[in-house]
Amino acid sequence: MIKAAILRDWWWTPPREREEQNPAEILLHALTRQEKAKVEDVLHVLVQSPDGREGIRTNRGSRKYLLCKYGLHGWKNITGEDGKQIQFAPLEWDGSCPDKNLDVLPDWLITEAANEIERGCELSEDDRKNSEPGPGDEPSAKN
Repeated sequence: MIKAAILRDWWWTPPREREEQNPAEILLHALTRQEKAKVEDVLHVLVQSPDGREGIRTNRGSRKYLLCKYGLHGWKNITGEDGKQIQFAPLEWDGSCPDKNLDVLPDWLITEAANEIERGCELSEDDRKNSEPGPGDEPSAKN
């Protein structure tokens, strides 16, 4: 029997935030087939060296950015340098995360969130639940 893919959103707390009193919570989204294709399209690019040899270059930065562009749908407890909460700007008309949201996040968080989005897209709902932290470490709100 083939199980249909279920698109889902889930709250995720970055590992380095889990011990904080008010940890950051990130709302992640499993990518649609179309969004996955857009990410895969930029992963490898055919390039040509000055001497005419062809090769393939991997665009890791673009991949992380696009995974977050399509898979980051909200947050709680993200603060600016002044300590004030940064509000999540509404999603774009196509359901993607606005660049101004991604621009305020540190590189380490983009990398970790991209990895979590990719992992979440590959796991079944049961597998994802089984891989989450225990009850004391889970985000306080679920979607």
